[in-house]
Amino acid sequence: MDNEPVIKNFKPVDFDPFAGPELIRAVPAIEPQLEIWVSYLMGGEDANRSYNESVSLRMTGPFNHAAMETALQDLIQRHEALRSAFSGDGSKICIYKELPSKLFFEDLSSGNSSEQEKYIADFSTRSAETAFDLLNGPLFRTALFKLDEEEHYLTLSAHHIICDGWSLGILMQDLGKLYSAHAKGQTPFLPDALRLSTYAQEHWEFSQSEQYKKIEQYWIDQYKDNVPVLNIPTDFPRPAVRTYKSHRDDYVIDPELIAAIKKMGGKAGCSFVTTLLASFEVFLYRLTGQNDIVLGLPAAGQSATGNYALVGHCVNLLPLRSHPRGDISFVDYLKKRKKNILDDYDHQQFTFGSLLKKLNIARDASRVPLVPIVFNIDMGLDDGVSFEGLKYKLIYNPREYENFEIFLNTTGSGQSLVLEWSYNTGLFKQATIKRMMDEFESLLKVVVETPEIKIKDIPLISSKALYAKLDDWNNTVADYPKEKALQDLIGDKVRQYPDKVAVQYGERIMTYKNLHETSDQLAALLLDLEVGPGDIIGVAADRSPEMLITLLAIMKSGAAYLPIDPQYPQQRIEYMLEDSSAKVLFTSQKYKKRFQTKATEVLIEDAWMNLRDYSGKKIERKVRQGPCLCFIYIRINRKTQGGSDRTS
Repeated sequence: MDNEPVIKNFKPVDFDPFAGPELIRAVPAIEPQLEIWVSYLMGGEDANRSYNESVSLRMTGPFNHAAMETALQDLIQRHEALRSAFSGDGSKICIYKELPSKLFFEDLSSGNSSEQEKYIADFSTRSAETAFDLLNGPLFRTALFKLDEEEHYLTLSAHHIICDGWSLGILMQDLGKLYSAHAKGQTPFLPDALRLSTYAQEHWEFSQSEQYKKIEQYWIDQYKDNVPVLNIPTDFPRPAVRTYKSHRDDYVIDPELIAAIKKMGGKAGCSFVTTLLASFEVFLYRLTGQNDIVLGLPAAGQSATGNYALVGHCVNLLPLRSHPRGDISFVDYLKKRKKNILDDYDHQQFTFGSLLKKLNIARDASRVPLVPIVFNIDMGLDDGVSFEGLKYKLIYNPREYENFEIFLNTTGSGQSLVLEWSYNTGLFKQATIKRMMDEFESLLKVVVETPEIKIKDIPLISSKALYAKLDDWNNTVADYPKEKALQDLIGDKVRQYPDKVAVQYGERIMTYKNLHETSDQLAALLLDLEVGPGDIIGVAADRSPEMLITLLAIMKSGAAYLPIDPQYPQQRIEYMLEDSSAKVLFTSQKYKKRFQTKATEVLIEDAWMNLRDYSGKKIERKVRQGPCLCFIYIRINRKTQGGSDRTS
């Protein structure tokens, strides 16, 4: 078309709070809502956007626009959650008689299909990036697009603080019934809706009961000894303050594999959900090498309390703790997990936020507390949904911001399954998530074929693919004088090109002369620490020019460095330091005193402040070229215990 449609001033409908929507009642916000409120206060608008929930329905057939608009208004009046906002301090849910929430409509029928798809995609992105106003509302918004006379596209969006996945299913069921009645010219007849305000009051009463205290103690007991930290290897250094920008990639699971998973799990007496969940725990064990895993699992509070038709934020986030081991078979692990997961489900009526307070977990601005990875089940969301004269396709709209490091959502039905990987783009590359999906799918195929396989023997990727990658990674052939040590080769460059760029990191530039002089100063500092030939120096730091200089200085001192990825599991790092008898551990302020070790800890920041004291000092020690660096690293990798047998 000549004039491609553009999104016209899309934003939540404004209204003057002083003109007053009529307040019906105000009740205390429940603990899960308060946790979202705190997250918003700490993370700002990006954290707020990470709670945007949205689904769309592509509808085909004779469409009654007036019936849909009336049905949407009826839906808002029917459910208190859709007419709610929050008090200034977030402590109360304010229920209004009505809140302005106009249907956003656009007629795109004059455009071709590619133009329509682009418009809808742009709109969906803008919608995901538009924060809800938690104080004034509305916290529910709708949009409708006409594609042609018999094809329409409806989007329902809500803030998670008043609407969870279960609620979206209820909203679609009710909307279908309301629309169908209006389309047939009938008065809708639905039973009275359950009130969010009543649920909130019952929630607080239950939280004071003896039964709740027992449930809470069940979870406290699981973490009374220690609180593990799940360290997924990341592509980028973890920022000091959490970020929320995300992306989602969807992968369809082969129906034959779905059937095989069900069959294998059934033989072990386990449900499909339990089998998938346990498989993912094993995947995390193989990926991280940690045998103490905490995985978040959202559980619907509506089901636990019998409020099946309630719309609101009723999710209880369960921190499932598991201890996979390499020396047991997958099927034995699965059977063991069945009982534990059922026990956890039996104790789901607790609040995650209150547990964090009871465990006294220090809030780390760089991390998600306790459950950085979440595994969610959203299967059958549109069960029981129908619209008079219309067929529809359900679309789960991706978020543009994510509150967890990885949120893996399992959607679809028993025969059709999609894994939606929503991940923090400040931590992970798209290619890494694709590899994780490939490896998880490979793991599923292995365990359904040989359930008795030992967990340690499950390959993350096929051997053929692994060898192909190793061949590519190891193709680093280059001619150089092998009789010279690396530091001597760099010294030659210093004499030839003292003012040429040796290191560039972002905006920082270091010449060969700078590199040589600074590494000499740091080597002199090491010599004062009585470091010498045969000593092992651990280096646990994020990539930076300082890390590179540290490695060069260690070689100049005659010692050998032991490279340590700070994102490795803490237990593995401490084992590496002990096994290698490391004399010194170079690390940064970020990882200060994180590792229990006999090695002398030296902070890179402190060392840099003292380098001037070593200006002009000559390094007299003659370093002999040898294989010790390679030998040490390979030895550590071969002896490291845990789920992963990969080497770098």
